[in-house]
Amino acid sequence: MQFVPRRALVTTLVIVMLAALAVPAVAGGMRHGDKDGRSVRVATFNASLNRGAEGQLRADLSTPNNAQARQIAQIIQRVRPDVLLINEFDYDPAAVDLFRENYLEVAQNDARPIRYPYAFIDESNTGVLPDVPVDFDNNGSFALPGDGFGFGFFPVSSGCWSCHGSRFRPIGSGRSGRSYGGTCPARCCPTTRPPPRPATTTPRTSSTCSG
Repeated sequence: MQFVPRRALVTTLVIVMLAALAVPAVAGGMRHGDKDGRSVRVATFNASLNRGAEGQLRADLSTPNNAQARQIAQIIQRVRPDVLLINEFDYDPAAVDLFRENYLEVAQNDARPIRYPYAFIDESNTGVLPDVPVDFDNNGSFALPGDGFGFGFFPVSSGCWSCHGSRFRPIGSGRSGRSYGGTCPARCCPTTRPPPRPATTTPRTSSTCSG
């Protein structure tokens, strides 16, 4: 199984995936949702596979017996997308491989296994507290998960990853907002209008695909 990591960012990951649609099919490549050889099926899934502690997701996926992961895998096996984006998945490259090997590539009930040889995951700024204490969730304290740049119980929790079948060439690169450190300058989003809230010098930006 090939894992394709990249040190670049996650906010334009969807653009990267859509760009893959323009890539010609690889001869003899495996087809998922395609029945006529010309169509491509793209799907996103809010899997809710984020956990409350670092390493917990890897432990849950280390065996093929996690009920939640089996249900999610079965849905993916029935939909059979060519390109897939999974949200709400803690940043852990090993967990990505475990989910593919122990769940997607194993028949769930009567659904056929599905194989994604290429995957992409990168760090996000979820679960990262800003340098300046700001009570983003207005609960009277400065703490995770509500006061991080993105909601999360620990750094880089509840992120996202993408994968695709051998029909396409490997994903090139992606981007996430993590390198901004959560203080994206206004020129990044010139038309953005933040909602009314107490004055603060620390803008809140999240680089997760679902946020």
